[in-house]
Amino acid sequence: MINRLKRKVKQHVYKRHQRSEIRLSHNNIYILPSKDGGFFIAVALLNFVLGINYQNNLILAVSYIMAVMMIAALFLGFFNLNNANVRYLGSNANFSPYSSSIRLNISSSTEIQSLRLSSEYNRTATHISKVSDEKVIELSAPELPRGVYDTGVIKILSYFPFGLIRTWSYIKPNDAFYVYPTPLPVIDTEFSFGSASNASQSIQQKERSVEFDHLSQYQKGMSLSRVSWKHYAKTEQMLIKQNAPESADLHRIIFDYSKLSGSKEERLSKLCTMVLDADKQQTSYALLLQQNRIPFGQGETHKLCCLEALSEF
Repeated sequence: MINRLKRKVKQHVYKRHQRSEIRLSHNNIYILPSKDGGFFIAVALLNFVLGINYQNNLILAVSYIMAVMMIAALFLGFFNLNNANVRYLGSNANFSPYSSSIRLNISSSTEIQSLRLSSEYNRTATHISKVSDEKVIELSAPELPRGVYDTGVIKILSYFPFGLIRTWSYIKPNDAFYVYPTPLPVIDTEFSFGSASNASQSIQQKERSVEFDHLSQYQKGMSLSRVSWKHYAKTEQMLIKQNAPESADLHRIIFDYSKLSGSKEERLSKLCTMVLDADKQQTSYALLLQQNRIPFGQGETHKLCCLEALSEF
């Protein structure tokens, strides 16, 4: 029951912070005593009780000073984050298991002290001692397996001043980042990039041009549809029309998931290596992942499209 209530409260709070840019104000800044602050309040109450019981003005004065310090900390903590602007800049994809990163821009007209930022993928907070004017911060998302990940909730936290209170807020960008498969060397030579044409038939399907190239002597068993009947009518020789493959076909390759050996992750890792190698050689290639096919193309956009498809598969 309690866990369900906590979950509903979190969902309600996160919904208010679901945006790519947020300006912190009294509507979205939360303040509570920290653990040290709770102990500090307990000591102040104890001093107050002792001062009343023993009618000791000095002890009462100490409890009043502690109460004033706590109230001052609340105001200073709020104004430390108030009017700060937090903007989501995007995320950087990477290959598993290397760290991806989420980039934020924090700016404020006043100086922000002792700021800590953390994400769902790395609970170890990134600490910034001071933010003056504007600062770009990268939050790492380490050692994630292949896949597509929601950016999630990013927490902005400060224990300024004295460490007695914690002031925090959230930003939840509506975005996702990719973790690509780990590139593995393609051991099977029949599946390696740039293999010979006789071996490439197993994973490379090359389109043939219908453009006429030359005539050759008819051999028994050849299809009669390829016979040049005009030439036969003139010379009564059975000659076969030969079509030349386009030169571009030598640089058009289909990487087929079903033709590779190994587990699912091993196949995707091999395809990842093939895509990277083909991109380096500026070759036109297509990617076939069972029912999902990415058509022929080349360049940075095409490479990213293929890598994202491998991550989603």
